[in-house]
Amino acid sequence: MELVGDILVNIAAPEDDLEQEKNAIQREIDLVADSPYEQLNAVLKSAAWGDHSLGRPVHGTKEGVNRIHREDVLGFFDTHDTPDSLFQRTVRSGLVAERSACLRNLTN
Repeated sequence: MELVGDILVNIAAPEDDLEQEKNAIQREIDLVADSPYEQLNAVLKSAAWGDHSLGRPVHGTKEGVNRIHREDVLGFFDTHDTPDSLFQRTVRSGLVAERSACLRNLTN
């Protein structure tokens, strides 16, 4: 348990890992751009949701991905990965797993 706590508190986020993730996301953006189905889906979502976040691409844009820096990632974790939020996610995931098991039992 101490190791898990240390990992959560002392996130490393090496720059090389971040660059690899950014490159992977940009490749996914390219794949979506090459798919007529995905393009149609994007147009329909944008028309249905307008400026709402549900109307924007899930992967974001290449420009947005390029604007992400290591300090942004670390700042996000400093702000959002608090002990309280970790506890809430743990409880929620337990509830989801419990509900999923109940549904599986009902459908078998």
